[in-house]
Amino acid sequence: MPFRQLPLAARIYIFANVVVGFGIVAGAISWQGFGFDLRFGLLLMAGLLASAFQVQLTVDHGRMSLGNTIVFLAIMMHCSAAQVICIAILNGLMATAILRPSHRGAQAGRKTWYRPALTTANLIQSSAGALWIWSRDIFPQDPIRGQFSTAALAGLLSMTTAYFLINTLGISLAVALSEGAKPLKVWRENFFWTFPGYLYAACASGGAAVLYGTMRAGSFLLLPPVYLVYASYKLYLDKINAELRHIQDLNELNERVISTLAMTIEAKDRYTHKHVERVREYALGIAKVLGVTGAELEAVRIGSMVHDIGKIAVPEMILAKPGKLTPEEFERMKTHVSVGVKILEAVNFPFSAADAVASHHERWDGNGYPNGLKGEEIPRVGRIVAIADGFDALTSDRHYRRRMSNAEAIELIRAQSGRHYDPQMVDALVRSLPVVKPIIDMLDQQEWNADQHAGRPRMVPQELVEEIARAAEEAVVLAEMSLKPNMSSSPQEVMDALLAKAMLLLPATSGAVFVLDEDKEELAVRASSGLYVNLLLGLTVKVGEGVSGWVVGHGLTALNAPAAGDLARRIEPGQNLELNSCLSVPLQAGKSCIGAITLYHTGYNLYSDHHQRLLNTLAEHASGALETLAKLEISQALAHTDSLTELPNTRFIIQYLEELTSPGSQPTTIVLLDLDRFKQINDSYGHMEGDRVLRDVAQMLSECTRGKDLACRYAGDEFVVVCQGSTANEANRIADRIRQALLYYRPIMGSEMDLSASIGVASYPEDGTDWRSLLAVADRRMYTDKLAHHAGEIPADGQQLRTAPVTTS
Repeated sequence: MPFRQLPLAARIYIFANVVVGFGIVAGAISWQGFGFDLRFGLLLMAGLLASAFQVQLTVDHGRMSLGNTIVFLAIMMHCSAAQVICIAILNGLMATAILRPSHRGAQAGRKTWYRPALTTANLIQSSAGALWIWSRDIFPQDPIRGQFSTAALAGLLSMTTAYFLINTLGISLAVALSEGAKPLKVWRENFFWTFPGYLYAACASGGAAVLYGTMRAGSFLLLPPVYLVYASYKLYLDKINAELRHIQDLNELNERVISTLAMTIEAKDRYTHKHVERVREYALGIAKVLGVTGAELEAVRIGSMVHDIGKIAVPEMILAKPGKLTPEEFERMKTHVSVGVKILEAVNFPFSAADAVASHHERWDGNGYPNGLKGEEIPRVGRIVAIADGFDALTSDRHYRRRMSNAEAIELIRAQSGRHYDPQMVDALVRSLPVVKPIIDMLDQQEWNADQHAGRPRMVPQELVEEIARAAEEAVVLAEMSLKPNMSSSPQEVMDALLAKAMLLLPATSGAVFVLDEDKEELAVRASSGLYVNLLLGLTVKVGEGVSGWVVGHGLTALNAPAAGDLARRIEPGQNLELNSCLSVPLQAGKSCIGAITLYHTGYNLYSDHHQRLLNTLAEHASGALETLAKLEISQALAHTDSLTELPNTRFIIQYLEELTSPGSQPTTIVLLDLDRFKQINDSYGHMEGDRVLRDVAQMLSECTRGKDLACRYAGDEFVVVCQGSTANEANRIADRIRQALLYYRPIMGSEMDLSASIGVASYPEDGTDWRSLLAVADRRMYTDKLAHHAGEIPADGQQLRTAPVTTS
């Protein structure tokens, strides 16, 4: 970990150790001087050689080398303090310079520069302490004289113990401060059992010192046996460490499989980018403030990574729904807790990661889910993950709100203390933020991630996460684009829905749907949204011109084309248009292009191939819906149109009158007419001539009525004219025009046969309150008119006899 990311206490401790180490060096030199002789030269060379032989103590913490043996030997051979410290410095530098292959490289050295400084300073202090113990008068015997007495052995044991304690406790404290652990626990688990190794090194040094008193340089012949013991000890420890690494690798493999799955599920939700990683850092920061260690800390670390793993069982259309979830959708979302617990139970982690998943949606006041746990009933790991999850949600962008600042989020969380969150967790979150915030800031940078920072390769490459997110987004588009038309749908509703979905799912400042006119020469905007909507309303573009015109003319997509191409007609000279790029795709109905949907944006080259695929998907669904609606309109027209006269038929007139006679409708009058002597035409000249006469009468009715009136073929030779918003007097005038037109009509050329009609008029609501009663009144009046017509009561000018209104009971 880089030095600036270490906790403040760890940085102060390291700095203090280095200062003390330099102070000891300065004091030793000023006390006895340095000096250089053959003995010191041999010891220096032996120390350089011995320091290269190191034993890895544990997987993560520290190494021990044969350099300690030379330090002990120098002390017992009465070397000066400066000489002993010099050998210790050489031992420290060599111990940190000879790294394992996984730690080599400039990058590792730059990030851990403080490790050599701390190790060297610690060895200086250890050597100084051992030298001070050995030089006390309570140990008078001198092993160099060949007499290694009981007092000397006591001195050897005391010196070794002092060296061991200063060395191992100092490193343990540094590790504990850096990782938020307990110093004695770190020392007991990683260093306590190494004391025999230190004691053996001291004994070997004592033996070498005794031999030096009699054999001088020949005493160095003791080094090969020392090396053999070292080699066997190293072989034993390497085997243990290999087994530990194998166990650790298996645990990491399980963790990576689960965590990779969790991050893959996170990628399905475009609104929670890097959420899992940030929650992990927040949760670990809170846990360290609370003093959580060991298996519980591992549960927090893994549980925070996989707290949403159960979302694999939640449909993507719910995960990525832009709007508020319905009660049914929320119930489905809540199932991710139980699913996540079942997944983790199958993995069988050696710590309670499943507790974090099972309880991270519980509330302190008992109103959470799935079990409604309250207060201390909620496992601590669950309470930690819950507040870390909530804080990251508040400080991240969501589709329904902007992100909050840290201060705003803390204020909101404080307000929920004792209700939603454990008050102790709220306090721990606030205390951890100064340490965690720099990590989160770097995590949010594209090129940095917490896994690399921890010395592990990223579990899911960023480009793969983005690819999964794009695939999930496309699936959401397919699920959300439910533009299936029905009888109440209209093309305008489909186009409005298309544009709304496009503006929601894709980046766009403005958008428009262009539709081809009947002449297929121009496009007109039928739906618009966003900025500059005033420029888009009523806009027309010729086919082949502008971006949208080119798209329709060629049936191809335009990606990042200049937006001004469409809006050129609406821009005044000197006007600054902020729209700089656009994405336009054609709307295809079968083999024909009927229009285009175009999105505009203020950015340059903003749209990607992914955006193009999404908009094409939307356009394909909308085009299919528009084509289906067109077919529905044709089918409805055929179902409500008389094939002979092309007038609305009986089915339509009934539906139409139902609407016009509904409660609160305006007055309506109908004119019902029946052609007299039409049967004679069919009998004398055939049905083909009769059909021609019916078509002529239909044309005549259209000419005699007003624009707002509707002429229909009721049945056989009967017709109905619906006069919406008209009185009986206005309808009678229409009936008079029909009679006059028939008076001058000759159905059969060269024949004296004429054609007339019997007519009945009825008004809503005076004559009837529904279509049945209205038609019944008109029919009776028409029959009365027919009788009068046969009795010769129709004047020569063809005016209809005015009859008193007929009422119905």
